[in-house]
Amino acid sequence: MTFRICFSDASLGLVADKYNSDKLMVSAHRNDDLLNVVGQDGEIVKTPDGDYCWRSFISREGFKALVDRSIDGIEYTNLKDSVEAATVLLAQIIDGL
Repeated sequence: MTFRICFSDASLGLVADKYNSDKLMVSAHRNDDLLNVVGQDGEIVKTPDGDYCWRSFISREGFKALVDRSIDGIEYTNLKDSVEAATVLLAQIIDGL
């Protein structure tokens, strides 16, 4: 299953890690998008020949916890006003492909 998710500061693609079923491969077109999600301590791999240039492998439970924290932190009443312009533009470009 392929899944895309957008946070206020990140647009990500998620797929099952084909080598470890307990993990997800979380991908982004921009390094900053992954940094915003996994933080400075998260391992991010550059894959310039991949469909997404930046990847990180995160446990399913860890990603669920991250999403739970993000949901608990929602305070905005208008999504468009909360999203960085570059993330919106990138998502629009990807949707047009």
